[in-house]
Amino acid sequence: MMKAKHRVTFMLMMLMIAEPGGLMDKAEAQDLLLASGGMGMTFRASLVGTINGNPFDRAQVMVRLTPAPAGDPNPYLLVVQGLPEKNSKNTFFWISRDTTMDVVNQTIRCKTKARYVRRRPDIFFFYVSPILLEPHYITQHEEEDRELAVQLALPTKIFANIGELEATFTGGKVQGWVRMKGYDFVENAYTSYTARFSGSIDEMSEQKLEKYKNIGAHLQDPREE
Repeated sequence: MMKAKHRVTFMLMMLMIAEPGGLMDKAEAQDLLLASGGMGMTFRASLVGTINGNPFDRAQVMVRLTPAPAGDPNPYLLVVQGLPEKNSKNTFFWISRDTTMDVVNQTIRCKTKARYVRRRPDIFFFYVSPILLEPHYITQHEEEDRELAVQLALPTKIFANIGELEATFTGGKVQGWVRMKGYDFVENAYTSYTARFSGSIDEMSEQKLEKYKNIGAHLQDPREE
């Protein structure tokens, strides 16, 4: 009987080691959250980048890193939310639940999955489609008209067909980059998004992303509330 018991224990240990998202991997990965007591960290970061080669700046995002919820194969839940939450331009939304995740030291790298089942991933970016800035009629104030159109035009939501993100967490700071590509149904063309972000812990932002703490299988996009 003792031999059989030892054999079962040994098999369980081997399964834990072999499983990519196993308990041992998750325990080691929790090192990134030691500074927060394992509860999670929120960062406010500046965002600069290009959309179809056109540069942008003065954008912001919140970055939230917490332990992964039950059923998530990744060791962490990483959420990046554009600011402001509604009608923000040139920002993006990323949730690691819909991606693969690799953790090396203090760096997390995520990639969109090759295939999705049942639903579209909650990974997207916002920008103003160029066609929305085209004048409907010619005036003598073309430049002023375009500036007004930029201010009034609502951003287009582009779901990512492919994308990858990397974030490094060191000493209460975060820095990283993101690349995405998706189809703009307003412009009828594919659009590419590339950006870098960097920032530090923002204690005041903890409540802003509290809704993602115990995230379930169906995330509601906060922009559609």
